[in-house]
Amino acid sequence: MARYITLTIFLIVAASYFLLEALDRKKFYWWLGYVVTGALALYASTILGLLLIAHFLFVIIYRKEKFLPFFISICAISLLYLPWLLFIVSSLRSIEESLGWQKYENFNFLILILLQLITIADDFIALEDPTVLFMVKRLQTFTTLIYLLLAVFIVVSIFYAARKMRKQSFYFLLSIFLCSFLFFLTYDLMRHTRISNVVRYLYTQIIVALFFMSFLLSRKINKKNIFYFTLYVVIALLGISSMQKLSQNKRWLYYTHNCKSVYYIDKSKNCLIVSDFTRRNSQHSIKAFLEDANAIESEKVDILRTTPGNPDIKEMINENRYSDVYVIYASEQLLKNLRAQFGKRLTQIEDPELYSPVYQIEL
Repeated sequence: MARYITLTIFLIVAASYFLLEALDRKKFYWWLGYVVTGALALYASTILGLLLIAHFLFVIIYRKEKFLPFFISICAISLLYLPWLLFIVSSLRSIEESLGWQKYENFNFLILILLQLITIADDFIALEDPTVLFMVKRLQTFTTLIYLLLAVFIVVSIFYAARKMRKQSFYFLLSIFLCSFLFFLTYDLMRHTRISNVVRYLYTQIIVALFFMSFLLSRKINKKNIFYFTLYVVIALLGISSMQKLSQNKRWLYYTHNCKSVYYIDKSKNCLIVSDFTRRNSQHSIKAFLEDANAIESEKVDILRTTPGNPDIKEMINENRYSDVYVIYASEQLLKNLRAQFGKRLTQIEDPELYSPVYQIEL
């Protein structure tokens, strides 16, 4: 889902639309359309299996009379997906290793709920990274408060739809929302991860939230409610502003709390960066390093990539050439090596919550 966001959004809507039409009409081609879009959804992202599970629960609970054709369709989808499913099963160990980046400290139940809600809100406006601001600064920033207010509005729109929306439509949307919401919540609690705030995993919930919000706003605006009209305009303007901000940002991420090194490097007259491209969780990551490097505006920067145990780093640095030497994305082994060579001249000057602390070698 991280790479095919537009496609997955289309397939979420298309598969759900074909299913609803198939349930209400006695036409074979609607079921055929559901089989095709359902299988394509799984190939686009395995996470969209949660969408099919939500469809299954909805049919079992609300449309039992259509269970047989639905079950046949699910079997057909499974057969179409079987080749890739067999490959997944044979690669489970590799998949488990690739998910190592998800490990974080424990979070309690309520924090994970709030993280997921404000991450859903983050898809509508992108001012700063809301989840990190919430965790680090709590409610100390106005931006975080905006995200929380939008998250509250999403919850309010769900309760409003429960009272005003056609019951079949509401339960269909709610089953999709809760299936994914509860899955990621449970996953985080069981595996001590924090993927509830990774926006690329939450597009099912985001689409449903958009339906609920649109339902509330359209009904209130049709009744000439000035408050909700103003709210709609504010959300729209924030969304447009966010798109403009994202389009102008050099980094693929729109926030800067993880690239504190850039602030120091850009102020330097002539800077040297020392690194072995390792994140603070001991993962080798040239990608993370290059994200920060891409954000650097200064052209007077050299990079010394070294092995962690290199005994000649001090001799390799021409201290008369550089005004500042910074150490970022450094492994514990490299930092220990630098302390042995530079002693107290190596000092930590910044400690972002994620990725890499920033160290400086005093010249």
